[in-house]
Amino acid sequence: MAVFTSKDDNSVGETIAGSNNNPVKSTVNKYLRNGGSQANSYKYLRFAYAGTGLEDQYMIDVWHSQFLNCTTAVYNTKMIQ
Repeated sequence: MAVFTSKDDNSVGETIAGSNNNPVKSTVNKYLRNGGSQANSYKYLRFAYAGTGLEDQYMIDVWHSQFLNCTTAVYNTKMIQ
């Protein structure tokens, strides 16, 4: 399992120097973005406090993943165009 979270989130891993232990939901940052030309499957991921947790331009296949306190969990750019 991979965890993508704020530097201020001390709930997993080691505490990062400068962390204030008070994570807040972002409105701008993207944690994982696929800008390539191949569709992917995403499994066993945890996104917390992201502006956009996962961005992909092709059909997204997401399994067994968590999105916590994210402004946008999954954003599919292909569907917008």
